[in-house]
Amino acid sequence: MEVVAGAMSPLLNKLGELLKDEYNLEQKVSRSGSGQARVTKLLKKTTGLFRKGKDLHQIAGAIKEAQELAKQLARGTSLSCMAATLVLPLTLV
Repeated sequence: MEVVAGAMSPLLNKLGELLKDEYNLEQKVSRSGSGQARVTKLLKKTTGLFRKGKDLHQIAGAIKEAQELAKQLARGTSLSCMAATLVLPLTLV
């Protein structure tokens, strides 16, 4: 009987530690649920920023294309004006 009583004390201590660890684990899991909501919110925000960045990149590309077209048109207009000034005197003569 004394052997059983002697073995019970360390066993009860170990059982108490396991219960305490299980309780702490449950507390961590319940807190991580709100942490998971924060992670989800962060992922949504990050995705939105990347989407906005992609849109801005496309807009910037369209602006550059429009600028190049405007330069080409300006060059084309000046070339056609120069060609008209060169051609007109020749046709009049």
